[in-house]
Amino acid sequence: MHSPRIKPCIFSLDNSLIDVLVEEYQNFNIYWFHWPRDGVYYKEQDYEPVIIIYDRDGQICYLIIRRGWGYKQYSVKDILLPPQVMFDPVQHHPYVRTKKIKWAWNASEEVRQLIHIEYTPSSAAADTIPTKFRTGEGHESSNFRAVSRDPIDEATERHQQFCS
Repeated sequence: MHSPRIKPCIFSLDNSLIDVLVEEYQNFNIYWFHWPRDGVYYKEQDYEPVIIIYDRDGQICYLIIRRGWGYKQYSVKDILLPPQVMFDPVQHHPYVRTKKIKWAWNASEEVRQLIHIEYTPSSAAADTIPTKFRTGEGHESSNFRAVSRDPIDEATERHQQFCS
């Protein structure tokens, strides 16, 4: 069972989410949103990580998403709580709702059609998520995109940098 820490509220244009896995660590949680396919271009399943980093008092201090194998960080000062994440319909790339911008995503017509997706995450170990989804190594898209750092490494470094 997962801890009572805050979890992201998620939205999409469809409700095809298979499940959500969560890796729990002392200073952060990595939520893996598992989709039946990687958008319209790739036929394999898709896992998209959303990382929530906590300070020493157990309060959220940073949110990290990965889009196109690149990480984007958001300070707790810039986001709504609980965090709100929208997955785009093409590649399931995550976008965060910020205090200044309704969504850090520019498809305003589609935003009106978003579905709030309820979920209960299941605990998972890091080796549950295949390497090709953790770093991109061996993923179809890695032929034309650089591979990424493992989310554990990204979360650990950002926690040390911003939250400790």
